[in-house]
Amino acid sequence: MKFKRNIIERFNSFIRCDKVPSLCCPYCNKWSLNLPSHTHQYTKNAQAFELPLTIGDMTESEGVLNFLGTVASNFEHAKYSIAKVSGFFVCAQCEESVSFCGQARFPKDTPSQGSNDSLAEIYPQFFFPPIDFIEHGECTPEHIKKELKKSFALYFSDPRSSGNRLRVCIEKILNDLGFPEFETDENGNPIRNEKGKVIRRSLHARIDIFSKSKPRYTDMLLALKILGNESSHNSSSKITRKDILDAYEIVNYLIEEFYDKEDQEERIKRLSGSINEKYKDKG
Repeated sequence: MKFKRNIIERFNSFIRCDKVPSLCCPYCNKWSLNLPSHTHQYTKNAQAFELPLTIGDMTESEGVLNFLGTVASNFEHAKYSIAKVSGFFVCAQCEESVSFCGQARFPKDTPSQGSNDSLAEIYPQFFFPPIDFIEHGECTPEHIKKELKKSFALYFSDPRSSGNRLRVCIEKILNDLGFPEFETDENGNPIRNEKGKVIRRSLHARIDIFSKSKPRYTDMLLALKILGNESSHNSSSKITRKDILDAYEIVNYLIEEFYDKEDQEERIKRLSGSINEKYKDKG
């Protein structure tokens, strides 16, 4: 599995059109999604638009650092003409296309916005279909990929909601590992209370049970749970894209550990057993 954090971070602020790196294609899951020249267009804003912070968003949510980030961002934006941008990324591997839209800016002394694309800077905020952030291994289950894609879809426009989808992903990973959200008896059947309702386990309780057998993952799972809670239940939360990228990095590691590595281990065991069986009389 490949998670190229440094590439995603470049899209957290405006980026020159001729410097846009390849993204991970949602169709073939390869880092070969490019922005060709002349596949996008600009529409000049009729009125002022509040741009997202490019510095404050990635620093502390309160205090002096955020203030300085705001001042620096506003000063930087004053040098540019602002426009909307829409267009297509095209995959060099499978040739599929992904549409995007967002904000664009040009140096105010640019003679013609449409004829000098190399001077334009873009800030994509929506992709359709949503791009992948992680190049998955063959053993990553489809239902896990699906939840991750829901999170990826919201990353640029709504980091809090993106974090909420990660919590759901962790719930499903624990299901796969045999730690369901319901209390079960020795036969694996759900236990019900006196009203006939299935007794649910909290995510924290499930992590506690899981940690008894694999304690090395406790802090990772708790960090994702806390981020998910902050995203889901705190309307004044200051979740940043940096927080979400940290979480993606943790999730990427856990998926490799719980799915890809275990499958590889089982495959190696089968291959070893096959060889031993075939040549058992020649050892």
